[in-house]
Amino acid sequence: MEQKNEIRCIGTIKKKRPDKLAKLLICESILRPLEEHLRKTGMLQREEAGLIAGYVTNDSIGVATTAIIPRTENTLAGCILPFEVTIGCIEIMDKTGQVVLAQVHTHPGRICQHSCTDDDWAFSDCPGLFSIVVPCFGRFGIRRILTTRRVAIFERLCSGQWHRLPKAEVRQRLLIVPTSESVFR
Repeated sequence: MEQKNEIRCIGTIKKKRPDKLAKLLICESILRPLEEHLRKTGMLQREEAGLIAGYVTNDSIGVATTAIIPRTENTLAGCILPFEVTIGCIEIMDKTGQVVLAQVHTHPGRICQHSCTDDDWAFSDCPGLFSIVVPCFGRFGIRRILTTRRVAIFERLCSGQWHRLPKAEVRQRLLIVPTSESVFR
């Protein structure tokens, strides 16, 4: 086995994200600041992005404990994370032992899809990364899209393609929890 694919365990936590997360548990407390930021920039009719980071258990369950609101650049096609910002985020992840579990970004309309810009400028090309597309410039927040027909959550496959998760699978694999405390007991 090549070293880059090796998963090191620290207690009950994996150091690296597996190719597929069984579930992603997102702590309620990290959604609030991320949603506020998306709504604030959305009021300016600008697309915006954020990252959700945390840890992976030995059962391949991602536990999101950190929201990262990076500096983005707006283009005609949306928003992107500049290279130096991406490197800074990776350095933070290395220092804290966390991994990026999901990228979150807004789209202007009600139709949620993964655009060419989303594909080309994704935070990571690693399999297992979730991409959460929030419609209407984030006006309705993230929590609401997890429970409506407008769910648009994609998962990066080993092939490099993005796979849109069916609504039923989203409800099974992405869960909002009050705190991460109970997950690690």
